[in-house]
Amino acid sequence: EIQFDYIRGPSKGKLHLAYYPSNTEDREKTWAISGFLETIRKATRNYQVKISADVYGFVLIAENDQGIGQLIEELAPYLDYLYPMPYPSHYSSGFLGYSLPEAHPYEVVKYTLDKGLNRIGDTDCLIIPWIQAFGLQMRYTEREILLQLKATEDLGIDGFLFWNAGNKYSVVERALKSRS
Repeated sequence: EIQFDYIRGPSKGKLHLAYYPSNTEDREKTWAISGFLETIRKATRNYQVKISADVYGFVLIAENDQGIGQLIEELAPYLDYLYPMPYPSHYSSGFLGYSLPEAHPYEVVKYTLDKGLNRIGDTDCLIIPWIQAFGLQMRYTEREILLQLKATEDLGIDGFLFWNAGNKYSVVERALKSRS
């Protein structure tokens, strides 16, 4: 598998100084990202290799590329797997009516993934989410891990990945053991 982590265009800094020699027609970032993936797909067609990309969770909801080139309708045709990061801690206060979306992992993850599943349509691309295994504004326990897993399973998604920047997964281990 070739996994493109955070495949995206730049969105901060001195963007006016960026030079894109291949973009002679001043196309959008979406063109660059999907064109890159199409090139990779063509270059690997004679090999047994899967192509995947990590994307922000919110791009499953947003109907534009969020200024970074991640538009899932454009990416999915060239991917076997799309790994979104629907981390509840990354949604703003007021999302789905919650003052602290991080405290509602089931609802946030299910809503986000459901939107994404509907948007990729009949492509062969499978959505496999990253599960938030950390807390930002609150402590994440086995309960929050299990609620996110339930959201994926309730949508018929077969698979998930966990992320914790501190590489601390004891809460995940406990959550998974409690499912047995």
